[in-house]
Amino acid sequence: MKSLSIILPAFNEAANIRHVVEEAYQTIPTLTPIFEIIVVNDGSKDGTGDICDQLVEEFPDVRIVHHPRNRGYGAALKSGIERALLNDIPELRGVEAVNLPPYTVLGWDQPGFTPVELPEKDGS
Repeated sequence: MKSLSIILPAFNEAANIRHVVEEAYQTIPTLTPIFEIIVVNDGSKDGTGDICDQLVEEFPDVRIVHHPRNRGYGAALKSGIERALLNDIPELRGVEAVNLPPYTVLGWDQPGFTPVELPEKDGS
């Protein structure tokens, strides 16, 4: 796997977002050295955005997109994909997107890219 973008849509996830990002940040380097985690704060009112802003300061491969109001899951995914495709990936060959609740994984690799299942929140 050449590089990987993880897109995490988040709406009122203040209680969970830090743990999910930290866990992803520990797991992804075992899959590929080139990655980014994009959190889309979809109009959260519970402090999710503030936590995401802190995560951006703590982890160099974390990006944040803020929606001023809730636009829904599809719009959050679209914003994340647009952010991933416009930055930090100089060459795209064979793009595939796979929904793996609670994660959405967008990976780039040679044609024939095979998605890797990430552990569930409980580690299984």
